[in-house]
Amino acid sequence: MKFKYRKFPVTEKTESHPNVNYRSRPVILIFVKHGPRKIPTYSLIDSGADTCIFDASIGKELGIDIVKGKNGKMYGLKQEPVNVYYHNIELSIGGRTFPCYAGFLSPHFKVPYGGILGQEGLFSKFIVKFDYVKRKIELIERKDKKETKKK
Repeated sequence: MKFKYRKFPVTEKTESHPNVNYRSRPVILIFVKHGPRKIPTYSLIDSGADTCIFDASIGKELGIDIVKGKNGKMYGLKQEPVNVYYHNIELSIGGRTFPCYAGFLSPHFKVPYGGILGQEGLFSKFIVKFDYVKRKIELIERKDKKETKKK
């Protein structure tokens, strides 16, 4: 499956890049599914994220009582813990649907783009190729799924 990077306008100029008007990011359209409900959302492919994380509003739209999930902590750049609640859901990417144990952030925090696709959930199921110069992403379904579960 091939996707293009998406362009996002720069809202604040920086001293390091004063002439940049937009940023290209590996953000793709996916569907998050729980039971009969299926929600489209844009999600950032993030090789630095351990798991897939979604905004609380998506969980709510899916009919999930977020805080009843297994509680965990997530740390970002500021190293301040944020509550995450994990649930079994399904993700659909490029017409392929698969199970995913994903987190939903506490309603007090927002997830950029609606979701983040991380190591467990995306990279464990696909070989991910980034080509920043061409602004393209390729997801190749893994044939060695049993091996990724053993590690």
